[in-house]
Amino acid sequence: MMRKIQVISLAGILLVAGCQSGSPASSTKLPIQAAEETDSVSPVAAIEPAAGTERVNHLSVWDELAAKHPDNGTFILDSASEPDMFRFYLEGLRHSNPYVQWYACNRMIWFDYREDKQEALDALKLLTKSKKDGVKQAAQFALHVFERDFDDEAFSRSPDGKRTAFHLYNEARYNDGIVWIYDSETRAVNPLPGEWPSIERLVWSPDSRALAVEFGGRIWGNVDLIDPATGDSLLQPGVFDLLRSKKLYTADKQGRPDPYNRLVEWDPKGRKAMLSYAFTDDDYNVQQGVLVYDIAKSAYTDVKRYPSGTDSYPRLNKPEGFKW
Repeated sequence: MMRKIQVISLAGILLVAGCQSGSPASSTKLPIQAAEETDSVSPVAAIEPAAGTERVNHLSVWDELAAKHPDNGTFILDSASEPDMFRFYLEGLRHSNPYVQWYACNRMIWFDYREDKQEALDALKLLTKSKKDGVKQAAQFALHVFERDFDDEAFSRSPDGKRTAFHLYNEARYNDGIVWIYDSETRAVNPLPGEWPSIERLVWSPDSRALAVEFGGRIWGNVDLIDPATGDSLLQPGVFDLLRSKKLYTADKQGRPDPYNRLVEWDPKGRKAMLSYAFTDDDYNVQQGVLVYDIAKSAYTDVKRYPSGTDSYPRLNKPEGFKW
């Protein structure tokens, strides 16, 4: 099987997406620098290939990428043949560059199913002793997943205890926008289909039947309500589309309304959700308010407009005296 180009993004995951991932309020940067000397284990010899296959020196590939891209941008790997990506990322764990180590920690979670994953576990355990906080945290996170230990703030457990939701690249400013679900009955860990650019918060409904996903970018934010079993959106239409269709505001001429939508709270039964909204109108005023979405009816049942404000990224509360 031939693969000409593989794209590997280190450090600033989805950095090329700039305005399409992350959050102005909660963005953090990976606290390590590629050019710094590390305390990691020494690189090991290249993996010997199976009989009849071409030798792939994974470490030399990582060396070349790290040397060519000291600014930790997007790495392009031009390979004549597709390498064993498990072993490729295993050597990334053993590399001396902290950005390579950090990235490989996150990528290794995709290989949770491997019978020979003990090698990865051993390498991850070594990296939990790293003096680089970003590497240490990523290694600890990956071990939590491999060992099915989800008692950490990076994981969101459903109220009924049957599922746990999480995303990767917690130390980066932006992440890959993929929601992972752990099923306690099958003990399987799988990514949901669909993408939510740079996930910021995951909040379960009280009945564990829906998951609110807050995501966004440098100057915008959005929220989706999804089925945790399928990844399908339960929120139709989106908040900004509803406001536009209701013609409650005028933002048709505004080239950059930069909508910012968030979950305020779930109702006690988990079948309704209050969402907040904010955006810039044609007169450059920040319009804001809250609305209620009924999952069973697939409809918005209430819209409460708040006075315009100056904060483009507000965390709004429910109206005073509101009761479900």
